[in-house]
Amino acid sequence: MALCATPAAAVAGTTYAHTAQIVVGDHDRGCSGVLVEPEWPLTAASCFADNPAASLSVSAGKPRPKTTATAAKAGAITTFSLIGSPGANDRWIEVGSSGIPGRPAADQQLGASLHFTGTRLYVGMPYGPSAYGALDALPLPNVTAGATNAAVTTYQPGQGGLPAAGARFGYAAR
Repeated sequence: MALCATPAAAVAGTTYAHTAQIVVGDHDRGCSGVLVEPEWPLTAASCFADNPAASLSVSAGKPRPKTTATAAKAGAITTFSLIGSPGANDRWIEVGSSGIPGRPAADQQLGASLHFTGTRLYVGMPYGPSAYGALDALPLPNVTAGATNAAVTTYQPGQGGLPAAGARFGYAAR
């Protein structure tokens, strides 16, 4: 028997920004969800049932196994050292870490553009946190292993003398 199908189109743009991936336990189960609010995913009861094959009963309160919900296209950056053991100095950076203000939300696209000056890593976020986007300037110690949380400079339209107009500010950093 053979089954043929045309490939699905890739998710692009903001059309599916309301989607979320939910991982239960140590990747024991995975579910899709929809974001009702930036930090409020809605998913099927079977995602949290102890034994979904037997019953869809779910206890009230916090789920027993560790559960992670990932906002679609929130964006993140990985920095790493070319010196030393592979993986030993990797650093995962997302909104809410390394001094970047806020929390990850759907379609922020953190890291859509990057620029490095030797002392700062400029990270574009064209679809958040404001309606126009933002550009964060992270001091070098914030993005290396053993990172600090030194003050990050955030550039947004309408603040610090920048015009309050345009779209996708932070889409290109130079």
